[in-house]
Amino acid sequence: MSTLNIEQFQRDVLNASMSAIEQFRADFPNTQVCGFALYSDADARTLAPSFNTQDHLNSVQAAYPGEEQYFKWSPAEWSHEAYGGEFFNDLSKTLWDKVDFV
Repeated sequence: MSTLNIEQFQRDVLNASMSAIEQFRADFPNTQVCGFALYSDADARTLAPSFNTQDHLNSVQAAYPGEEQYFKWSPAEWSHEAYGGEFFNDLSKTLWDKVDFV
């Protein structure tokens, strides 16, 4: 089993993030983004991006009074969960292959 080169993995995460951000900006040029997050599943086998828009945040916060912080900080509830996820497929495969050996 090969070990994970953490420095290379960090560079790959940065590159995938930048690609996802560039894709979002190209597809939604006039959208005000209020959040970007990377998150994983419970067993750290995947890595996924999530974007939130100000319009979506305002809408869900108005619909669920008292839950403003939840919707602000929960990427799974954001408007574009996993948008640009294809840029993280190879990284997720790497995590999937390595996690059993941790």
